[in-house]
Amino acid sequence: MQISVDEKKNPSYIAEEAKGKGDAALKVCYLLCKCDPDYLGAVPSYERAAKNFGLAKRYEDEIYCREKLILCHREIKDTYSEGRNYERIAMIYVQNLNDYDSAYKYIENAILAFRTKGDYHYEINCLVTMAQNFKEKDKLDYAEKTLKLAHDEIAKISHIVTLSKEHSYDYIYKAMNLYCSVLILLNKLKETINICQEFIKAFEEYEENKSKIIVFYGLIAISFILIEDESNAGKIFEESKKICQVNSDYETMNNISDCWNYLKQGNEERFNMALRVVDVDYDNALVKKIKAFFTYYKGKTDIKDNKGGKDKGAKLDISIKSNNSLHEKDTKGNFADAQL
Repeated sequence: MQISVDEKKNPSYIAEEAKGKGDAALKVCYLLCKCDPDYLGAVPSYERAAKNFGLAKRYEDEIYCREKLILCHREIKDTYSEGRNYERIAMIYVQNLNDYDSAYKYIENAILAFRTKGDYHYEINCLVTMAQNFKEKDKLDYAEKTLKLAHDEIAKISHIVTLSKEHSYDYIYKAMNLYCSVLILLNKLKETINICQEFIKAFEEYEENKSKIIVFYGLIAISFILIEDESNAGKIFEESKKICQVNSDYETMNNISDCWNYLKQGNEERFNMALRVVDVDYDNALVKKIKAFFTYYKGKTDIKDNKGGKDKGAKLDISIKSNNSLHEKDTKGNFADAQL
């Protein structure tokens, strides 16, 4: 049967043809004296096949080709490309197949491949990207697990990174900011506070631009606000002033403090104005949670006022690890253990 020119341009046709060439390259034929698979020669064919299967939305076939690419890259010792294909399969499972367990499994394998090469910069960025995809799918539990991998890896390399005097730790700050934001969204506020404390102790000394550290003081303050712990929130506002360098540093904490004050006053207009400035440094979903907390807090206050007495509603009780200064070195905690 003759294939038309248009059919030959079809992504499915191109993919099938390329897949056949890739499979042929891996086959062994002793009669033809081909005793070993041609892993290197199979790579271009499988790459072309995977790309076109993706264009044709034949995702299971794309996964097949990328699995073959993983095998090829492993054999030729290209761990970076091996990791990239694990990453791409994980993305397919999240974005197209809604199979989150498989996505997490493949992203774990991707990280192992990147780690073999020692490419922790790409490793952490890969985890952040995957977590953002989980978050967009409203799968915060998977986002948390993925960012926990990033957190644990950062804890392991923090002493290497800080001593190497890297030009920028931005990829680390991005991962930790998102991780703590997801923890707050899951109401894991004590955990958020403790992780931020450990992170500040590990990186504050080495970061010249303290604005990036101030963001984590803000996350601690937000957590205290959400558990209505005014005393500890106030301590964090005061503690952060010790490292503020420019006006924008003060503004970040002052606007979070203003949110708390306007919240207590029930001044929604001023609260929203302060929150719009906070939005610059923090995850959009976290800002929405803070805004929703205004409605909850105002409603609770209205009920108390209408009763003419004390509010007897349930209060979230969270005991915090320590109220000591963040500048007092801890002997416990992941970052402290890795650093000191």
